[in-house]
Amino acid sequence: MKIVRGIQNLNIKTPTAVTIGIFDGVHRGHQKILRQLKKYSRAIKGKSCVVTFKPHPLKVLKPRMTPPMLISSEHKLRLLEAEGVNIAVIINFTDDFAAMTPARFAKDILKKKLNTKELLVGENFVLGKGRSGDVKHLKRIGPRFGFNISVIKPLKSGNRVVSSTLIRKLIMSGDLKKARQLLGRDVSVLGTVVKGSMRGRTIGFPTANVDPHHEAIPPSGVYIVKAKLEGKQYRGILNIGFRPTFHPAPTRRGWVHAVRNESEPVIEVHIFDFNKPIYGREMEIIFLKKIRDEKKFNNKLELIARVKRDTAIAKEYFKKAIYKCG
Repeated sequence: MKIVRGIQNLNIKTPTAVTIGIFDGVHRGHQKILRQLKKYSRAIKGKSCVVTFKPHPLKVLKPRMTPPMLISSEHKLRLLEAEGVNIAVIINFTDDFAAMTPARFAKDILKKKLNTKELLVGENFVLGKGRSGDVKHLKRIGPRFGFNISVIKPLKSGNRVVSSTLIRKLIMSGDLKKARQLLGRDVSVLGTVVKGSMRGRTIGFPTANVDPHHEAIPPSGVYIVKAKLEGKQYRGILNIGFRPTFHPAPTRRGWVHAVRNESEPVIEVHIFDFNKPIYGREMEIIFLKKIRDEKKFNNKLELIARVKRDTAIAKEYFKKAIYKCG
């Protein structure tokens, strides 16, 4: 997949079928759009192109209303590539860009820089200054700039629209099963392995501390997980929380990535039969099942006994999974 960062680097000569959006999560609703996008690109004998933004437009327009992101920009690009998208364009969203009129966007970006022949959007799509470029407006101006507008209806699960907002609520409330259904894949966290307190080693269970690249994280607890590292998958267990056995209850909550201290939740993954230095490397953690809530133990021996039990539960889970596959 070709990745273009910034409008100034855009100069696509091949005809394109384009869709525009945040695509946070690249969930089943997005996947529906991408399947249709690829059909249109084949019909015009061109390329499929996704235009997205960094940062989220609300961070510029209404910072206090910015939602926690389901995935980081880099994770999004991986998922778009896996979906077979030919070109991904990341536009730096600024106040100046937000002031662009729909007509100017259509002319300067869609026509001149992307060579757009088909624009695929959702029913509630809007762009341009003051959100003036709705579907009706785009259908009026599209032919003037050489492209057709196609509108796709939202995907529903039951009576609810599959959306990033809904999935975000499910993940952060701990309903990973439903979130998995709407995502079309397991819930996962992509992050960087950072140096921690190294207490895991002192109790016989070395852990990798992961600083997540995004903010929508499952709630505190112990989980059965898989860890993806440099193209390989490993099995393990993970704890998200405040390590109450070693620390008093936190005075504040929330994910703050700039500065981490003991009053903020920590992600620690214990990978089975693995003991290599991996600081600074990216790791994707795939959540399979929750074992229990986080708990304060009376002493270190109680904690060790419980971690051993958690490990046994996880290994039995993987054993049964292999048996089912066989």
